Amino acid sequence: TEKLALARVLWCLGATSHFFYLGSQYTIGQGVVSGRSRASGIPVLLLCVALIGNGFGPQIVGWLSDFYMNLQIQSAGMGDVLTSATCRDLSKLAEAQQAVCRSASGEGLRLSMATTTLFFIPAAALFAISGLTYRKDLVARPH
Repeated sequence: TEKLALARVLWCLGATSHFFYLGSQYTIGQGVVSGRSRASGIPVLLLCVALIGNGFGPQIVGWLSDFYMNLQIQSAGMGDVLTSATCRDLSKLAEAQQAVCRSASGEGLRLSMATTTLFFIPAAALFAISGLTYRKDLVARPH
C-alpha cells in the first residue's frame, strides 16, 4: 500500500541520516585531544555514548511510553479503572478494557519513540555550535 511504501522510504532516509555524524564525531574526538591522550579519548567518548544511549535511552522511552499510555487510557474514559500497570495482565480484564489497553499501549510506545527523536534537535544544534570553535580546539594539525 502507498502509506507503507512512504513509511519505508522515510524510515530508510531517517536510518541513513541517523549515522551521518559518526565519521566526524570520531575524527573530531581524535583531533581535539593531545597525541598522548588519543588512545583513551575515543574509549571515553564511546563510554559516554553507551551510558547515555544504551543506559538512559531505553529507560526514558519506557517512562514516556507509560506516561503516554496513561494519557491514552484517560482519553478513552477508563482512567478510573485502568493504568499502564493494570494493563500488563490482560487476562484479568474485560474485552473492552483489553482493547483499550492494546490501543493505548501501541499509541503510547509510538508517541514515546517519536518524542525521543526530538532529542536529536538540540544535539544537532550543539554539534553545529561546537563547530564554531573547532579550529581553535584542534590539537592535531591537518597536513
